Amino acid sequence: MLLFLSPYLAGADFGIAKVPEIKSHAINLKIIGPALLAMVLLGYAKIWPRKVATKSNSVPLAYVAREKLRFGLNLGWQLARFELTDDSPFPEAAKAAMAIKAEITDLLAADSFPKSVQDLSFRELMRSVLSYYCATDMEKHGAILVGVAAMRASLIGVSTDQGRNAEMSDLALSALAEADHAIIPDKQGFFEALLQKSPNTITDLARVVEEDCR
Repeated sequence: MLLFLSPYLAGADFGIAKVPEIKSHAINLKIIGPALLAMVLLGYAKIWPRKVATKSNSVPLAYVAREKLRFGLNLGWQLARFELTDDSPFPEAAKAAMAIKAEITDLLAADSFPKSVQDLSFRELMRSVLSYYCATDMEKHGAILVGVAAMRASLIGVSTDQGRNAEMSDLALSALAEADHAIIPDKQGFFEALLQKSPNTITDLARVVEEDCR
């Protein structure tokens, strides 16, 4: 530090230190002194911010544990069935809705779902389930959405009204759109696989996931 000051304060006495006189190299020190001082000071400074690496724990559904996958697919499938029968004016559909909701309740209870779903309508039930699993388990959340999408996709083409078929197609695809991209990397491609392979059981649907959701 004293050498850096010598071209400017040569011979100055600060009590605890005295700036030396260096005449022969004073001109050179006037040039390189500030540069050297800056280099020393910058050695203590953090010029570049440290980059914190982030890593997602989510994986495509094809690699999710089979038990977890089947739980989500089954729950989503039953939720979509409940969607079709809830508040139906037809006695047979209303009776089916009660049985479907009982199955949904059993599935959630087995997974320690923390809320009561007994008195919830379809929309309330769907919102509650998706909100909970979105916050606690993205893999189950994605599997549930795939189950919903697959059930809806199975109904495309059933109606003679092409407008209704198009509406059901949009509904099925909208369920996949809600899933995390890491869970379903190619949503459009997977949707096309659902349409082509038309799984009618959870086992068939799980096979489609294992083949086309990587």
